[in-house]
Amino acid sequence: AAAPDCYSCLGVLGSMYAEKKDYDRAIEVFERIAKTRPADAGSRFQLGFLYHLKGRSDDSARSLKEYLALRGAVKDDQREKAERLLTSLEKK
Repeated sequence: AAAPDCYSCLGVLGSMYAEKKDYDRAIEVFERIAKTRPADAGSRFQLGFLYHLKGRSDDSARSLKEYLALRGAVKDDQREKAERLLTSLEKK
Protein backbone atom coordinates (compact mmCIF):
# COMPACT_ATOMS: atom_id res chain seq x y z
CA ALA A 1 0.00 0.00 0.00
CA ALA A 2 1.09 3.57 -0.62
CA ALA A 3 2.44 5.58 2.29
CA PRO A 4 -0.42 7.55 3.89
CA ASP A 5 1.19 10.90 3.04
CA CYS A 6 2.19 10.08 -0.54
CA TYR A 7 -0.68 11.96 -2.15
CA SER A 8 0.90 12.14 -5.57
CA CYS A 9 1.29 8.34 -5.42
CA LEU A 10 -2.37 7.98 -4.45
CA GLY A 11 -3.37 10.31 -7.28
CA VAL A 12 -1.52 8.13 -9.78
CA LEU A 13 -3.15 5.03 -8.30
CA GLY A 14 -6.61 6.59 -8.52
CA SER A 15 -5.99 7.63 -12.11
CA MET A 16 -4.85 4.11 -12.98
CA TYR A 17 -8.04 2.64 -11.52
CA ALA A 18 -10.11 5.18 -13.46
CA GLU A 19 -8.26 4.37 -16.68
CA LYS A 20 -9.09 0.68 -16.16
CA LYS A 21 -12.73 1.69 -15.56
CA ASP A 22 -12.55 0.49 -11.94
CA TYR A 23 -14.48 3.58 -10.88
CA ASP A 24 -15.37 2.33 -7.39
CA ARG A 25 -11.71 1.88 -6.45
CA ALA A 26 -10.78 5.18 -8.09
CA ILE A 27 -13.49 6.92 -6.05
CA GLU A 28 -12.18 5.31 -2.84
CA VAL A 29 -8.69 6.64 -3.54
CA PHE A 30 -9.77 10.18 -4.43
CA GLU A 31 -12.17 10.30 -1.47
CA ARG A 32 -9.23 9.40 0.77
CA ILE A 33 -7.19 12.25 -0.68
CA ALA A 34 -10.11 14.70 -0.37
CA LYS A 35 -10.74 13.69 3.25
CA THR A 36 -7.12 14.08 4.34
CA ARG A 37 -6.32 17.12 2.17
CA PRO A 38 -9.32 19.46 2.30
CA ALA A 39 -7.64 22.07 0.07
CA ASP A 40 -6.83 19.60 -2.73
CA ALA A 41 -8.79 20.78 -5.77
CA GLY A 42 -7.59 17.99 -8.05
CA SER A 43 -9.23 15.24 -6.02
CA ARG A 44 -12.57 17.13 -6.18
CA PHE A 45 -12.21 17.44 -9.96
CA GLN A 46 -11.59 13.70 -10.33
CA LEU A 47 -14.43 12.83 -7.97
CA GLY A 48 -16.81 15.07 -9.88
CA PHE A 49 -16.24 13.14 -13.09
CA LEU A 50 -16.06 9.71 -11.44
CA TYR A 51 -19.32 10.26 -9.57
CA HIS A 52 -20.89 11.34 -12.87
CA LEU A 53 -19.74 8.12 -14.54
CA LYS A 54 -21.35 6.15 -11.69
CA GLY A 55 -24.63 8.05 -12.04
CA ARG A 56 -24.19 9.89 -8.73
CA SER A 57 -25.29 13.30 -10.00
CA ASP A 58 -25.69 15.01 -6.61
CA ASP A 59 -22.23 13.90 -5.47
CA SER A 60 -20.80 14.92 -8.83
CA ALA A 61 -22.29 18.42 -8.63
CA ARG A 62 -21.12 18.85 -5.01
CA SER A 63 -17.56 17.82 -5.86
CA LEU A 64 -17.42 20.06 -8.92
CA LYS A 65 -18.66 23.04 -6.89
CA GLU A 66 -15.98 22.32 -4.26
CA TYR A 67 -13.38 22.11 -7.03
CA LEU A 68 -14.45 25.44 -8.53
CA ALA A 69 -14.44 27.12 -5.11
CA LEU A 70 -10.94 25.83 -4.37
CA ARG A 71 -9.63 26.94 -7.77
CA GLY A 72 -10.84 30.50 -7.36
CA ALA A 73 -10.61 32.64 -10.48
CA VAL A 74 -8.08 30.44 -12.31
CA LYS A 75 -9.21 29.85 -15.90
CA ASP A 76 -7.96 26.76 -17.72
CA ASP A 77 -9.18 23.72 -19.66
CA GLN A 78 -9.85 21.74 -16.50
CA ARG A 79 -12.06 24.50 -15.10
CA GLU A 80 -13.98 24.72 -18.39
CA LYS A 81 -14.62 20.94 -18.32
CA ALA A 82 -15.85 21.17 -14.73
CA GLU A 83 -18.13 24.10 -15.54
CA ARG A 84 -19.59 22.33 -18.59
CA LEU A 85 -20.39 19.17 -16.63
CA LEU A 86 -21.82 21.13 -13.71
CA THR A 87 -24.05 23.11 -16.08
CA SER A 88 -25.34 19.89 -17.67
CA LEU A 89 -26.01 18.37 -14.22
CA GLU A 90 -27.93 21.42 -13.08
CA LYS A 91 -30.18 21.28 -16.18
CA LYS A 92 -31.46 17.82 -15.16
